[in-house]
Amino acid sequence: MQGLKEAGLPPGPVVYGDFTTAGGAEAARRLFAQAPGLDGVFAASDLMALGVVDAVGSAGKGVPEDVAVVGFDNHSIRAPNGVELTTVAHPMVEIAKNAGQLLIRAIENTGVELEPVIYPAELVVRGSTVPYT
Repeated sequence: MQGLKEAGLPPGPVVYGDFTTAGGAEAARRLFAQAPGLDGVFAASDLMALGVVDAVGSAGKGVPEDVAVVGFDNHSIRAPNGVELTTVAHPMVEIAKNAGQLLIRAIENTGVELEPVIYPAELVVRGSTVPYT
């Protein structure tokens, strides 16, 4: 939401799904019922984003010309209609490695102090979005 605020854009509605393709489609249907003119969706996972793409198609609209869709995970998956998902990539191997090291440290020393770690994210632009104007 902070990025939208910094860009001078109003935040849109938020709905929740279950991180599956079907959950993404159902969440998108609820989202479009709340905001029929919505022109972009950020989904919490690439699987949910695939469901959003399906719901957009079922509503007679197209991705990205009517609704831009962005996922999160960078699974490099393609929607059944051939649309390649724009997504946010994060360093899963590094995250898993650090989590394992933290777990070992916590087991060996129950007084371990945890510090927040911020990992870089990368927007991987593919065919489900168009440039913002």
